[in-house]
Amino acid sequence: MIFYHIADFVARLHVASCKYLYTVKVTFNKINLRLLILFNMEGIIEGFRILNDSILVFLKYSYLNIYMLFKNVCLVSTPGHRVF
Repeated sequence: MIFYHIADFVARLHVASCKYLYTVKVTFNKINLRLLILFNMEGIIEGFRILNDSILVFLKYSYLNIYMLFKNVCLVSTPGHRVF
């Protein structure tokens, strides 16, 4: 069950980065919140805001807004061997 939350989170961030969006809405749960706190502390995202049932993530781009700072985030996992 946890895997689906992480996979959805990474997929939404990847699609938003490919479309050069400044904000993306992700589902609210403890796993996403902890990952966003970590990303914010490391300077990977600009910030986030907690809404009623979702979290609004403000994405951060590099110089001249050309490159997403975490474009290569992916899940490396198979059904028999979960690796995050």
